[in-house]
Amino acid sequence: MADLIGSAQQLGQSLGLLDSPSAKKTQPLLSKKLLPASFRKIPFQVENSELETGRRVQVHEYPQRDKPYSQDMGRSTRNLDFNAFVVGIDYVEQANALLGAVEEFGSGTLIHPWFGSLKVNCLSCRVAFDKNLGQAVFNLSFVEAGELKFPSSATSTAAASRAAAQKLETASVSRFAQVFKALKFISNVADKALTVYGKVLSFVANPVFALSSLLGFGALPGNLNSLGALFGNVTSLGWTFAGLLNLSAFGKADGFTDATMAPTVRGLTRMAVDPVLAQPVTPIYTTTTTQQIYINQTAILANTRQLLLVQACGLSSYLTCAVYDDTLALKNELAAALDAEMLLTDNDDLYQALGDARAAMWEDLTARSRDSARLSTITPPEVLPMLAIAYDYYEDAGRDGEIIARNKIHHPSFVPVKNLLVLSR
Repeated sequence: MADLIGSAQQLGQSLGLLDSPSAKKTQPLLSKKLLPASFRKIPFQVENSELETGRRVQVHEYPQRDKPYSQDMGRSTRNLDFNAFVVGIDYVEQANALLGAVEEFGSGTLIHPWFGSLKVNCLSCRVAFDKNLGQAVFNLSFVEAGELKFPSSATSTAAASRAAAQKLETASVSRFAQVFKALKFISNVADKALTVYGKVLSFVANPVFALSSLLGFGALPGNLNSLGALFGNVTSLGWTFAGLLNLSAFGKADGFTDATMAPTVRGLTRMAVDPVLAQPVTPIYTTTTTQQIYINQTAILANTRQLLLVQACGLSSYLTCAVYDDTLALKNELAAALDAEMLLTDNDDLYQALGDARAAMWEDLTARSRDSARLSTITPPEVLPMLAIAYDYYEDAGRDGEIIARNKIHHPSFVPVKNLLVLSR
């Protein structure tokens, strides 16, 4: 009978139903060393852990070069290895629950005392049961689950706006080359065309618009002579004139800053709708010569307006769009100028190019200004220095300059009690 009771006690201890004497002595010692953790909400304890990580580096080695080039391809996948302990009278049940968690499909949440909450997949698991200590020891290896992401396409509205502007430039030069003719007529036709070019260049170089330095204009007679020499090759003439109005490939000029970009776009837009470049009056009594003079004059003025709009649309794609209200005003003004030019053209391809440039410009400025700061109005409670007003509103006294410039304050130390336009952030 005693042997039967002893066998039953051993069976109960092996199944975790009874505590063995050694388990009673060892369990408190283990509990002091171990820290709690869990996987898929199944608890266990850990003592030591190993984390493997780093960078994925591709080393490129080249013939006849002593030094390689190491290309950083991103962070390496994190691998976590540790022993998990389940201890107690019911260690068998705990072990079975943890086994079910690591064998479950898909990723799960690992709560680790040092690494926090991690989304992981279990790579491997080895478990050893120790009936003498009343515990099961799991050797676990986890890898971070990461996330399933597919490449997504996004349209660069700024690049699309520049591309549409360049297509408009091509369409404008092409249309000019179709209608302009200066040779095969009496010299008066070429002279009249050269006079129109002189008028246009003088207008564009007007100091009021402050564009001559950005355009890099040289002496006016030199530009006229270079254009007059190309009357026999109309396409080259059109592209040469376009080059004179080219602001260094749409905004890449060193002379441009955020402060000068918006005024330049606005200046180009207003020049394009200036009465100086308006369509000439159709002559009443015409001969072949006078008709061609009129056609040439119309072509030069139209080409000039369109090239100015080309530069305005191209440069607008480089605006920072920091202030929503300023961007909206400029967008509306440029769109109105393009609309006016569309009403004047009699060529389908040019009409389409103008419409495409308008649509691309509008979409670009709308998209990039959507989250920009708005203008709001504040009123100082009393006469204060602008430094104090800027600090009260922005908690940054250094922003007094932008409020002074926007509101044209003459005495920043004594700002009167009046409405001031300020940015919302």
